[in-house]
Amino acid sequence: MRKSYFDKDNGFSLIELIVVLAGLGILSSLAIPKVINYLNYARVDEAKALLNSAAADCLQDFRRKGRESLEDSVDENILSKDRLESTGYKFLDIESTSNCGNTLIRAISPKDQEHMPDLGFTISSEGRLTKVASTEYVDTSHAAITAKGWAGINVTKSEDLKDLMDYNLEIQDAKASCLNTFDTWLKNTGDGSFNTWNDAANSGCPTKPPKVVNNNCTTNGCNKKMFYLDGEFCGTEPEDHEKCIKDKLGAICAEKLQQHKIDQTTSSSSRPTTITECGNKEYWFCKGVNKGSKAGLETCLREDEEALCVSKQEEARETGHTGKFGPLPGPGKCSEIKWVCENTFVSEQDYYINCDTPAKEPPAKCSDVLKTVDLDCLEYELTETLIQKCQQRPMLGGSKNCGEVGKGRPSNRKGWDKFPACAQWAKCMGLQ
Repeated sequence: MRKSYFDKDNGFSLIELIVVLAGLGILSSLAIPKVINYLNYARVDEAKALLNSAAADCLQDFRRKGRESLEDSVDENILSKDRLESTGYKFLDIESTSNCGNTLIRAISPKDQEHMPDLGFTISSEGRLTKVASTEYVDTSHAAITAKGWAGINVTKSEDLKDLMDYNLEIQDAKASCLNTFDTWLKNTGDGSFNTWNDAANSGCPTKPPKVVNNNCTTNGCNKKMFYLDGEFCGTEPEDHEKCIKDKLGAICAEKLQQHKIDQTTSSSSRPTTITECGNKEYWFCKGVNKGSKAGLETCLREDEEALCVSKQEEARETGHTGKFGPLPGPGKCSEIKWVCENTFVSEQDYYINCDTPAKEPPAKCSDVLKTVDLDCLEYELTETLIQKCQQRPMLGGSKNCGEVGKGRPSNRKGWDKFPACAQWAKCMGLQ
């Protein structure tokens, strides 16, 4: 009988199937990582495109508004938290790294950070754009290569970049606070002198790490004195203010005001000073300087009182005072307690640990095992200076380890030496 085609014993052997499956597995192992890398490349490229658009928008705002625009958040229509999440990124810190002056993004997943570096940009007060990137991985990693592709030589460690951006934000906050205070004074008083922000204070801040702190990159920039008379700008020198007074109120009035300045006149906090030759204008003098309002006078008096307290603290330090100094009556720093050791201000704990304070001899019985709490040992152990110096008796498990408060040496066979912490405390207390 003749067999049909389907009756033949055709097919693949088990070995052949295994070989084919093994080959497919090898191909998959080679292809899948490349596919994943391509997906990461695409996400990083998309994030770069968003950053480029945001940077361009920020530069346009800078040209329209000036330096103030650097404190504005990036346009959410271009770069937002939700938009970033689709690329696998997030703002490193939504408060400090999402404005036009400082923008920095990081991969959401720690695992992705090996392939996706931190990316961002900064814009200086002169309008100079700098692209920045950071990664903790080696130079040969994909993250490092991508970072260099974005920022070139401006690739640094993440921690250094974050420190720089945080400090730049501190400067921006200090500037905003200074300008707001000045605007309030100008609106409500506008007479005399007041400090505003000095642009030189942030003129030299770097746009890439490391962080620099100097006179041209500092938070202490609220020191540019401005002189006004009745809300009108006079100049930046005392002579400019005097000229304004002469021009507006007359020479005799200017002479009277100059005399109050020489006499260091301070007005009553309840009633302003008036000068007939100066018309109906009211003056609130503090050491001869018109503060423009009762609030301004009171602020000046508080500052003088606080400065006097600081002077007394410094005098105590310089003249060799040892131990606790203060608090003194008065505002602000007057209420601070200072600890002085060898002409240096130290913390309370450092004072008790490192300074030569009068030693109190422990009762001899406190070195023995006591069945009950002894009042003398209890008082000695709870002496404030000793607690500050040695801390309280360690509590390690049961009472037999370091013993109980006021009952001397622990009752175990090794005594204080059973645990290093117990031995260290007993030695500090003079009990062994």
